[in-house]
Amino acid sequence: MQSIKTSTILEIVSMVTNVPVSDIISKSRKQEIVLARHISMYFSRFKTRNNLLSIALKHGKNNHATVIHACQNISFDIKTNKNVRETIQEIETLIQSQTTK
Repeated sequence: MQSIKTSTILEIVSMVTNVPVSDIISKSRKQEIVLARHISMYFSRFKTRNNLLSIALKHGKNNHATVIHACQNISFDIKTNKNVRETIQEIETLIQSQTTK
């Protein structure tokens, strides 16, 4: 597996979800921002070599449990929410194109 930087994941998620990176790493609890943050944490966990705490810190959070919670939510949403599933697939494609360069 070729690793990708968390900053690149943040940029891709920002582009696809139309949520600025500054909002993704903010403390905002607005639903669309939280979803973008959770998606970014999900991909950061599975596409980088970073540990959970460093992923949390790069997303403006202080606790590794936040990343675990985000990944559980996204895993559930992938199974139950068509819009989230399509967004994840689009981001996955963009990440794959970045790692094959």
